[in-house]
Amino acid sequence: PAFIGVQANARASAVKNGLANGVKECVIRAADNKTTLFANAQSFPGNYNGYTVAAVSGNTTCYAAEATASNTGESNFTISMTPATGIVTKTCTVGTAPGCDGGTW
Repeated sequence: PAFIGVQANARASAVKNGLANGVKECVIRAADNKTTLFANAQSFPGNYNGYTVAAVSGNTTCYAAEATASNTGESNFTISMTPATGIVTKTCTVGTAPGCDGGTW
């Protein structure tokens, strides 16, 4: 019971790192003049306990991804980067859930 919160924090932290690393891979691929499709980022298909990572609906690049929680009460996480500006947006759906700070992370 006391470890439940710790486990949720660990799951959230791992998937958020995977999302950020996937976008970093995308930036490096673009700098190397390689394709920037979602499938090109090797961090996204990682084995994230309690989460499924997929491309953001309507987007095929590795500049945006979302992690959907399989456990009730845990937050979904989304990351997106605008390549032209370098601005990164990180949002989450449950502001009080582990890893989410009022809708952002």
